Amino acid sequence: MESVEIEAKTLIQKPKTPSNDHVINPYPGCVLGCAYCFASFSGRQFGRSVKEWGDYLYVKVTTCT
Repeated sequence: MESVEIEAKTLIQKPKTPSNDHVINPYPGCVLGCAYCFASFSGRQFGRSVKEWGDYLYVKVTTCT
């Protein structure tokens, strides 16, 4: 499993689904890689394929001073 730190632009997001007003997303990716997961497409923004789901985790970090 590959773990990569990325700069956090935001942790709280307004989702495109009507069931929630806001969601917290501290990391894109997953370490479980469930075959039925609805979020497996999310790796596209990092150039990852659906087949790689479960092999990576991008951890959002901040550099507060």
